[in-house]
Amino acid sequence: MKTIVITGASEGIGRKLAFRLASKNVNLVLGSRSLDKLESICEKLKHRCNSCLALKLDLAEDKTIINFFKTVKKKYKTVDVLVNNAGIGYYSQVKDLDMKKSRYLFEVNFFGLVLCTRECLKLMKKDSKILNVTSEVSYRGMPVMSIYCASKAAVKSFSESLRVEVKDRGIEVLIIYPGYISTDFHKTTNEISNLKRPIYKGRSPEDLAIYMERMIKHNKKEGLPFFEGKVLRLLAALAPWALDYIFHKKHKKELNS
Repeated sequence: MKTIVITGASEGIGRKLAFRLASKNVNLVLGSRSLDKLESICEKLKHRCNSCLALKLDLAEDKTIINFFKTVKKKYKTVDVLVNNAGIGYYSQVKDLDMKKSRYLFEVNFFGLVLCTRECLKLMKKDSKILNVTSEVSYRGMPVMSIYCASKAAVKSFSESLRVEVKDRGIEVLIIYPGYISTDFHKTTNEISNLKRPIYKGRSPEDLAIYMERMIKHNKKEGLPFFEGKVLRLLAALAPWALDYIFHKKHKKELNS
């Protein structure tokens, strides 16, 4: 029987992945600040998996993270898969940054992920897996997204370091770099940002969940699922000056606001 923990599971990518990973030989543990949404998901999944546990999880609060994994340990003893999916965004030019919001973003996107990983490692044995969700912008920072890009680059570096540290324990560390996904993430980001950005149709969260499921199944260490991300990584390596020009042209109106 496998125990799978998914953070940020109440909606979007995390919710889709929970439905993809639910099966009779799986205990699902879903974490989010929105406990009512998690309980609704568990109600739908309870007949599809061995068990589904909804637990409140706030990545900006160390105590809730520690208590979350204490509960998991008490009920299931071990964790086989941790998916660090939760995250938030924030749009702003650097000259207008709200430092309170910037620090909060890093608490959620980076330090919360780090603490989840630390606590979960105590429950993991050989052949366990950690899948960290970063972003294609961890390869190349973009204008008006500096703090978000920096947090995702930090997750990338942390994950690469962790992979070597846990190798002898037989624990796999997988990293996925999604691009623009059609979820409420962008609407929520606009609500907390002092700079509003247009919301357009992106990649399907279902398609990304399918890709993530395959990564877990086949121990795929690095996942850059979509063509745009592959182009961004290539240009960042070969022609960073070209990206400077492209981003300046694309964001000129925002940068002059």
